[in-house]
Amino acid sequence: MLKYISVIFIGIIIVFSGICVLFFIENKNLKISIEEMDKRKESGFKQELKIDKELIRENLDIKYHADMVLYEAAAKQLEIEKEKVRELADRVNGSVK
Repeated sequence: MLKYISVIFIGIIIVFSGICVLFFIENKNLKISIEEMDKRKESGFKQELKIDKELIRENLDIKYHADMVLYEAAAKQLEIEKEKVRELADRVNGSVK
């Protein structure tokens, strides 16, 4: 009778050990899958970041060029206004004399 109980006990231990080994293997496979998924996501994020940086750089270049055009136009307009002021000052000074 004791032999029969010990055989059953050993059988139960072997079954539970097998189940534990299966869980361990599945856990390891799951961990590997998660790491691969993280690598793919990180790669995707890096690619998106690179594209976004390029778009921002292009937008800044366009904005810089537009600002320079506006600055040059404003400087030219200022020179025209200064010339008008000089002409008016000359007329006022000429008519006073």
